[in-house]
Amino acid sequence: MYQNNNYIPPTFSELLEMAVQAWNGEFGTDYDVKTFEGTNAYRFVYVFLQMQIQQQASVAEIYSKLQDYFNEINAIVQIPATTNEGLIDEFKRQGFAASVRNNTQAQAGKIAVAVDIDAQQEGDNWETKKRAILEIIKDNTMAGLYYEGTQSGDLQLSNGQVKTFRFTPAVKIPTEIKLTITYERGSHYARETGEEVKTKLLENLKNLYGIGADFTPERYYQIDKDAPYASKIKLEYKNSTTNNAFSTAIYAAAYTELFTFNAENIEVYFNE
Repeated sequence: MYQNNNYIPPTFSELLEMAVQAWNGEFGTDYDVKTFEGTNAYRFVYVFLQMQIQQQASVAEIYSKLQDYFNEINAIVQIPATTNEGLIDEFKRQGFAASVRNNTQAQAGKIAVAVDIDAQQEGDNWETKKRAILEIIKDNTMAGLYYEGTQSGDLQLSNGQVKTFRFTPAVKIPTEIKLTITYERGSHYARETGEEVKTKLLENLKNLYGIGADFTPERYYQIDKDAPYASKIKLEYKNSTTNNAFSTAIYAAAYTELFTFNAENIEVYFNE
């Protein structure tokens, strides 16, 4: 019988009970297990049931092995090679920041990856880094996908086939930030200098923001976590996406886009 997705072989007593019921049904008798054990028929049934016990044990062993096999296969199916998190994590493990396009129905069967890398900044290391990125995509995506991107390279698979893989370097958007902090009257918390605020803000941006992520101004400097001495914080930004006018709106980024920051382009203002 099956119990909790396992096959449990019936016991000798359970088989004997079934055999007695079958005997009574076939021959019109009314034996119970105790009275049946005293009959000549029991000797023949006993031998038959012992054979059944051995067969049932073999069935249970085979079922257990099949179940282990299917569990292993299901694990592979349920955790396919192409997952956004899996691919992004592998890039991170190898020292890259990456994002994967959120496909529409029309883009099904395709994959587009963006990586935070700049060919000019890499200089002589570009070709090495480019190949490393293509290798990550090759080793962590499934067969049958069409790869989209502005950078491409041909890599050989284990069976000798050559396949073209692609990715797109990040589209970097230089961004200015204006951070206005209004002090909480009567606060006993120590106030920070403008340089200290800049350092903390840049660290927050490094940890909380990345390529392909929506830019959410209120996330990056908060009263509770960063400025308990403040009653109000306003973070504004401007770049080419805002027509170079300061904005507090959340920016819905494309998977290739990455705002970039430096201390020189951050202004900090304090209000009493």
